[in-house]
Amino acid sequence: MNMRIAFGGESLIDFTAPGALAFQGREGRALTNSAIAAARMGQPTGFVTQLSTDLFGERLLGYMRANGIDTRFVPRSAAPTTLAFVERTPASDRYAFYMQGTADTPCARDMLPPLPDSCRYLHFGSTTPFGAGLSVGMLEQGVEQPSQLAAVSDAQWRAVLRFAVTAAALNCTREGADPPRRAELSGRRPCIPLNPTTRQH
Repeated sequence: MNMRIAFGGESLIDFTAPGALAFQGREGRALTNSAIAAARMGQPTGFVTQLSTDLFGERLLGYMRANGIDTRFVPRSAAPTTLAFVERTPASDRYAFYMQGTADTPCARDMLPPLPDSCRYLHFGSTTPFGAGLSVGMLEQGVEQPSQLAAVSDAQWRAVLRFAVTAAALNCTREGADPPRRAELSGRRPCIPLNPTTRQH
């Protein structure tokens, strides 16, 4: 697979509960979910963050591979996986994070492995399915280098934004993070108008 987009940053298990400690675990966090989004939208996508060899790290690695993510550049560590807990109540949400000494926390730019020449976009730190949609959309418009941005037409920008907004909107309609697949985006219209308008005063 010729990787076109790479993601590097936190990868953890989110546990949520409506109360009474009835927690349900989900793979993810922003970078992982965005990598899943880009892969589901049809672009060859890789992940470059260290993952634990514990049961949660194995779960994350399997989840990525099941969604078509290239994990060749994922180093492994005996350090534990980062865990996040959210207890939802009618009044507010309470959070607890367990991330000291975890496998994904030492991730830094100078620790990134050499990426293949085919890779054109790198997301590092944090992003969203909207950001993933932007990268996928720009690649589909033929934009692979910063020097090409000046030549992108208004019509191309609208097409890219329409694609990214639609992907993000669909993701927001679902419990947890469940980015849409490419077939789900076909023929859908964005939730906001993207055509320029002129207001009369």
